[in-house]
Amino acid sequence: MIEIKNVVKTYIKGKNPLTAVNGVSFNIADGEFVAIVGKSGCGKSTLLNLIGGLDDLTSGSISYNGVEVGEMNSKERSNYRNKEIGFVFQSYNLEPHFNVGMNVSVPLIVANAKKAEREKMTKEALNKMGLSDRYKSEPSELSGGEAQRVAIARAIINNPKVVLADEPTGNLDTINGTLIMEYLTAINKKGTTIILVTHNPAQCDYCDRVIEMEDGRIISDRKQCVATANSIEDVQTMSFDNNNSNEEIEEKSNINIISVDNDNAEIDECSAMQRECMITVDEAKEGSLC
Repeated sequence: MIEIKNVVKTYIKGKNPLTAVNGVSFNIADGEFVAIVGKSGCGKSTLLNLIGGLDDLTSGSISYNGVEVGEMNSKERSNYRNKEIGFVFQSYNLEPHFNVGMNVSVPLIVANAKKAEREKMTKEALNKMGLSDRYKSEPSELSGGEAQRVAIARAIINNPKVVLADEPTGNLDTINGTLIMEYLTAINKKGTTIILVTHNPAQCDYCDRVIEMEDGRIISDRKQCVATANSIEDVQTMSFDNNNSNEEIEEKSNINIISVDNDNAEIDECSAMQRECMITVDEAKEGSLC
């Protein structure tokens, strides 16, 4: 579990302090798929960096399974980032002088894994992303969608408990963006916690919880039920092209939000989450389904 209590992050720029995250508190349970949404500059990416130990808190606390991230020394924080957390960034962050296999294996090199083990695990991770034929390719030879799948393979190679994804489809077209969201959904289905930062409302449909931020604060925190989710094996067989309509993409992706027609109607089953939830038409009109 990730526990976030009264977190504040203030940057000092000249004489004017800028508070990017202002008194944020919430918990994230193991296995959740959480979207953090809001306009550009609302503090969502800063919060993600704080959770991942990439930046330091000004005040407050973030704990991971009872251990304070802010109190970790440099070695402990490095181990936390390498073994417990997987990162996926909008700009892919692939090393241009490394081929695909080397890029994916970087976390294993940091972990001092043996060469044979690195090669085996790297090929397995690329195969999960449908990129087994790209092992020796250069980053410059990849499409945007392929580059982001390589980044996801790198993020999951150490089997992290948590994946932090910061605008992972921001540089992609709709079709490739949908495929990336499918892969993240499949990874979550296997038990990995996913924390997604996005300003794209459509991506909230993949998540079972949506946290909205504004001016560094949380203004809403709502849960929703995702009706169905594909496995990684299902996603590997999916193919989208520019001739697919939005309806065909939705049908192939098989992701949708359970909705109801009657006020105060109760949903008794939620196949993806195996839990009960309740939504109303008024809530849907107010945007509670993102």
